[in-house]
Amino acid sequence: MSAFCDYPWKGRPELFLFAKPGNTNVASQKESISVGIIGGGLAGLAAATALAGKGFRVELFESRSRLGGRAGAFWEPAVGQWIDFGQHVLMGCCRQMLHFCEQTGLDAFLCRYRELCFVEPGGRFYRLKPHPLLPAPLHLGPSFFRLGFLSWRDRLRVVGGLVRLMHESRPLEQMSFGQWLFAQGQTPLAIQRFWTPVLLSTLAEVPERVAFPVAQKVFVEGLLGSRDAYQLLRPSLPWGQLLEESVGQWLADRGVVIHRKRPVRQILAEGQAVRALVLRDGGEKRFDFYIVAVPWRQAAGLVCPVIREAIPQLAQAADWPAGAITTWHVWLDRSITPQAQTAVVGKGIQWVFAGWGETQGGPNTIRSTSPEGSIRSSLSGKSRVRDWPARSAPEKIKGMANHFKLQESSIQSPQEVDQKIHYYQVIVSASHALAPSAIPQTIQDLLAELQEVFPAAQKAQVLAFRQVKMSEAVFSPQPAVESCRPGQKTPLKNLALAGDWTATGWPATMESAVRSGYQAAQVILDQI
Repeated sequence: MSAFCDYPWKGRPELFLFAKPGNTNVASQKESISVGIIGGGLAGLAAATALAGKGFRVELFESRSRLGGRAGAFWEPAVGQWIDFGQHVLMGCCRQMLHFCEQTGLDAFLCRYRELCFVEPGGRFYRLKPHPLLPAPLHLGPSFFRLGFLSWRDRLRVVGGLVRLMHESRPLEQMSFGQWLFAQGQTPLAIQRFWTPVLLSTLAEVPERVAFPVAQKVFVEGLLGSRDAYQLLRPSLPWGQLLEESVGQWLADRGVVIHRKRPVRQILAEGQAVRALVLRDGGEKRFDFYIVAVPWRQAAGLVCPVIREAIPQLAQAADWPAGAITTWHVWLDRSITPQAQTAVVGKGIQWVFAGWGETQGGPNTIRSTSPEGSIRSSLSGKSRVRDWPARSAPEKIKGMANHFKLQESSIQSPQEVDQKIHYYQVIVSASHALAPSAIPQTIQDLLAELQEVFPAAQKAQVLAFRQVKMSEAVFSPQPAVESCRPGQKTPLKNLALAGDWTATGWPATMESAVRSGYQAAQVILDQI
């Protein structure tokens, strides 16, 4: 198996959170050590959780009014509902993100899908699920051969490609995955209906623009690494709501000071160390250690020339190409599919996620009880991650609060937002790389595509919709980019970097963000 398929988390539930052995004064030292974290996205939150409750004095600075970063949420006033910018899902292979959820209590809200559903035009469904007796990497084989949207010839080509991918050990860092697929003789239909959709879903990029090692990791570790690696997990509330209300409160309870709507204007340095943070409101804050956890295109603009010179990768990162993800949030007057998550084959739309209804909540359901309400949870039993049926029930819209405004949007308000309506997120990843004619541009285009794959959508009426395009959702994992990702440790003795764009061994995912935050915290622990 390839070197890209290691499993460093096995047997080590807290992978990065340990101090140097033999230091008996660590606890007393920590009590006087202060850490400033710039950025309230997943990377910054992971770094804060790693240091919280361990004696450090931690302060986190977020320029927006809510935590979450690109995994944040906005308030949709027309329907009275918190909405994620786009649907973020985990896979079973995302061990450190799952650890983060367990540590902060978010695992109580995760729903696991043990079957992946596919639909092709005409409404025919297929399911990818493990065989009960076969170990990885053979566990998905029987159901894969029943995926009728690929011909038998294409299915055999794909299996042959996966086998070669597992055993490919040549240094191919400068090769794109598209070049590798062509060299392996993969058919156009196999590329169009298998290889490309997987990369679009995980990397928001097409094979021709993905570095070979990144794609190899996705397929070998994400699909075949273990029996549960392929499984999808998503929360029963928007990520942005959970990160702001639940994780934010978890950190506050452990003494972390969170400065919302207090952006950092510049990070100053003298010699080989950071000196202070200059805030946009004119204030100045000094800490013993600093963690910069902002997106790749913002880091260089925050630091002073001394830091830019010491870390040239920051200026390089500002020029990295970005991957775009377009999400259509659609509220309909009826259910169009019994599936909670569906991958669409052969159309411009790629995934359809159904909203969550009150009848699905059970004892672990959480919800805000007022516009400024906090998360309420009633947990039962010791099992935190719940299995979830493929079927989804109607969702009732409820009111909460507003903090964000989206630029690219169009909305029609339903007359009665308290009625039982059906909410769906329709995803188009890598919308920057796909021809405009290949993806829906209007709500009419979108509805037409939904009607092609879901016959029940023929009679559906659109009550409300919003289109959200994140033009910088992720960085594009091209060969030239992967070799330039900076590590968390920097030449400045009291500065660490975090972010899904830093060198974590993972592409730009929630898993990469959390790993980077943990590793940045470890950089600090290693110096105590």
